[in-house]
Amino acid sequence: MGWERCVPLQLADFLAYENLKVIERESASRPRRKSMELILEMDSFGGRGAKLQRAGLRDIRGKLDAESKQILFENARIRPTQDSDGKPPKARRVPKLSLGQMRE
Repeated sequence: MGWERCVPLQLADFLAYENLKVIERESASRPRRKSMELILEMDSFGGRGAKLQRAGLRDIRGKLDAESKQILFENARIRPTQDSDGKPPKARRVPKLSLGQMRE
C-alpha cells in the first residue's frame, strides 16, 4: 500500500513532525507554530504528552542491560561510541523487518 492510500499514517507523520517542531522551537525560546496551535484547539483532537528531561533519559539508559541498549540503539539508528568493553564498536548489519514482523 502506498502512502497515498494510508491516511492514518499521513496524520501520524504530520503529528510527529509538529511535535518535533515544538521541541525545536521550545529549545530556541520561540512560540509554537500556528499549525500546532490549531491542532490543539480542535474539539475532535485529544491526548496528552510528556517530555523526558536529559536526566530521565540517562536514568532509563542506566537501567538497560547491554542487549537491550544494543537493540534500542540499532532501531533508533544510533551508533554507540564504544562497546561495553570500552573499545570502539564493530560495524554490524541491522536486519530489515517486514511489515508483518513489525506488527507482531
